[in-house]
Amino acid sequence: MFKTPFIPIENYEFEKDTLHIISHEFAQEYNMIPIDKMGNLITIAMSDIYNEHPIKLIEQNTGLKVMKIKGNIDTIKEVIKREYI
Repeated sequence: MFKTPFIPIENYEFEKDTLHIISHEFAQEYNMIPIDKMGNLITIAMSDIYNEHPIKLIEQNTGLKVMKIKGNIDTIKEVIKREYI
């Protein structure tokens, strides 16, 4: 079975340009946070990696391909509050 990568994001240094690819409201609604962008690939930590709806919206609205990484929901919520200021 394929394992999804997990990343502890509590001490990750977020780039503001990458962070603002998705809105604060979108990040809160879907419990996700963009952690890196390289070329046309954006890496997103999210609590529900099986929810394809927000992934499709991001890809359609940005033209970027999304790579999902599993993140802890409580940590993601905490980081969203801290980083989207």
